[in-house]
Amino acid sequence: METPNVHYGTTVEQKPEWKTLGEKFDDIDDDEPMPVSPISVVKMLGFDPLDLEGGDEIPAAEREAEMRATDADDPGVGALDVHGIPIIIETRKGDVRNGPGFEVAMPAHYGYIDGVMGADGDSLDCYVGDNRDSDWVYVIDQRHVPPKKGFDEHKCMIGFSSQGDALRAYDAGHHRAREVFMDWTPMRIDDFKTWMRGNDLKKPCGDVKA
Repeated sequence: METPNVHYGTTVEQKPEWKTLGEKFDDIDDDEPMPVSPISVVKMLGFDPLDLEGGDEIPAAEREAEMRATDADDPGVGALDVHGIPIIIETRKGDVRNGPGFEVAMPAHYGYIDGVMGADGDSLDCYVGDNRDSDWVYVIDQRHVPPKKGFDEHKCMIGFSSQGDALRAYDAGHHRAREVFMDWTPMRIDDFKTWMRGNDLKKPCGDVKA
């Protein structure tokens, strides 16, 4: 496969072919410039992770446990306002989040954006990092747990200093991140507000056109 060109405004960079989803986390370059407009990073790389096999068959009992662990909105343990976005915190940074078959110490605050419905019928999920002044948001498209295929929901990474910080927090905060990760789209905070208020959130954010 020919190495794809990646366009960042007037800059063109050569990127190696991505072979596995895990490499997306391992080979992130935090010094890499951000795109000038919202665009799926996977689309820029010419790589479609849905072409990959879903992995080994998962026992029905484990799939059912995964479904039971799905979040429903709850009152949370606190509230934040980040760039005018009202966020309810369900699990604080450092606290343990658990469900059937998993237990994770959260690398960042985790909760949801109040008043915005996500693809799963609950409020739009988000992680909140330590840099609340950052005006970048990284929207992750997440697929269903294998072997079920297709888009499931978004995880919005707010308050992170770089794409690397955001993706490493996602990787650390989800016990099956590398199985369910599809794509991510960096966007400025104003573009993010426009996206979440004016687009069909039942579709991947990667469908946003540059």
